[in-house]
Amino acid sequence: MLGFLIAGIIAVINYFHHLTLDVIFLKSTHFLFHWYIITTTIMGVIMVLITLLGIGVASAKGGILGFFAGSAASVIGWVIFAFRRALFLIGAYLLSTAVTYGSIGPDWDTAKLAVGGLLLLIALMTRGKGSHSVPTSSD
Repeated sequence: MLGFLIAGIIAVINYFHHLTLDVIFLKSTHFLFHWYIITTTIMGVIMVLITLLGIGVASAKGGILGFFAGSAASVIGWVIFAFRRALFLIGAYLLSTAVTYGSIGPDWDTAKLAVGGLLLLIALMTRGKGSHSVPTSSD
């Protein structure tokens, strides 16, 4: 949610600078796309460290069975991580490329806007583990 908040602040600042809607939209969505690239990279490095630590501890405590259990848990965690981050990245990318400039001005690609917005909505709605979840700052 922090990324959306910052993108919103960028939009408001650009609005007060009297920029056109297409420029405001592009500046905000480009920020959001780059935000998700950076946070996904950082979270990926953290996931690698946690995976290695988890498999190591599971192997030390449970031998070969612990290794397989730790590896299975890691694979499940990686699949969930990759799915959610892909939703964020693809959605933000589609939004940031939804406006192109033709000879008569900006062209809005409504299909990219709809799909990108839907992907980000799905990613935001799947971020919690129930109604008592704590939001992460990178969403």
